[in-house]
Amino acid sequence: MFVNVKDGNAFFDCSPAEARMASKLIKEMRDAGESNIDFIVRFKTDIGAVVKSAIVVPRDDEWTVGGFSVPIIMNGFKALEGRDVRVTHVIMNAQEYASVRLFDRDCMEAMTEAWKLRAGVMAVMWGAFLVVTKDIPKGSVVFCAMEGDTSEFFRIDLKYDKDSDYGRPTKTVSPDVMNDKLDKILEMLGESS
Repeated sequence: MFVNVKDGNAFFDCSPAEARMASKLIKEMRDAGESNIDFIVRFKTDIGAVVKSAIVVPRDDEWTVGGFSVPIIMNGFKALEGRDVRVTHVIMNAQEYASVRLFDRDCMEAMTEAWKLRAGVMAVMWGAFLVVTKDIPKGSVVFCAMEGDTSEFFRIDLKYDKDSDYGRPTKTVSPDVMNDKLDKILEMLGESS
């Protein structure tokens, strides 16, 4: 039974095993809980500050793309890193993130901790947080370099054009095409020997 130390009333009854587990969790929270909670709140506050700054950044460039994928992000990194800073955050709308998540999963590490997801951090790519927020309009991506008192931004607005190949995911080769190529190579090798 857990008892309120102030008035002696029982909070709830539990089995001895449940009481041991609860007391262990309480001890862990008392030992490290305050610092963990402070860290979580500070993390969420820091992400919110980056997003708030990114919202008002003027557009640096407009790129015509066929789709949003890692090559676009690579060029955004390059543009900001050309100023001799390290990209720490990439802020985008959920629709752009869905394209990256769908086609370029191998370039990023998806977040699984609920508290990071609630802050908007969906993944880490090349050391930078990919942050999704509805406050960034569809078609805008903001690259941020936030270290200490230094903050730099590079914002691109994407103009989608179905005829553009830039940013489209690479096409996969069907097995029939591969077999045809292999047959041609084998024919050529047979003729030369």
